[in-house]
Amino acid sequence: MVRAYGAREIGSGILSLSIDKKLGLWSRVAGDGLDIATVMLALRSNNPKRDNVVVALALLLGITAIDLIDAQATTMRHSRGVGRRRSYRNRSGFPRGVQASRGAAKDFKTPPDLRHAPSLAEVSKRAPAA
Repeated sequence: MVRAYGAREIGSGILSLSIDKKLGLWSRVAGDGLDIATVMLALRSNNPKRDNVVVALALLLGITAIDLIDAQATTMRHSRGVGRRRSYRNRSGFPRGVQASRGAAKDFKTPPDLRHAPSLAEVSKRAPAA
């Protein structure tokens, strides 16, 4: 059983590092549930190591909580949910504003390997086409 659970953990780890991270992280959560169910079987009153089982169960619950939070966050981050459209209305493409961009190429010197291209300063001096 330990080998089978180890193989399951390796498979979940490989999936978590693959392109489909969501599937890998949710398989970790499912595996944590299986681990908790298995440890719960040892929580019998006649078990002499019952205290160890309680500690293991507490650790498993903590790890499951972390895996669950991570899986939910990754699902939200990578989902294209209905109604989750991004608004780019307030973006212009000019981080310092349009006015700061005007005339920025007037002192540009053409590199020697681009001598055949007209200089940017000459192009910016031309009247805009109507």
